[in-house]
Amino acid sequence: MSENKGAPALEVRIDALVLDGFGPGNGGRIAAAFEEALARLFAQRGVPAAVARGGTLPRLEAGSFTVRPGDRPAAIGARVAMVVYEGLSR
Repeated sequence: MSENKGAPALEVRIDALVLDGFGPGNGGRIAAAFEEALARLFAQRGVPAAVARGGTLPRLEAGSFTVRPGDRPAAIGARVAMVVYEGLSR
């Protein structure tokens, strides 16, 4: 996810990101923003303990978040990344 020289390689694979209530046209943009924001969080804040232990997390219930009227896909993706990162940090 990061191109930091000297940092160990990290691969995160998310098989499904379920976001109810969004139109199909926004899914790709939300997903791209999510991926970018999650990579930034890992680079800035470090690898959460749940990920550092290695292995597989079969499921992560990250919780919910608020979407305000007029929020753009980039803002929504960043918010989802924060919720997921916090879920991995518990």
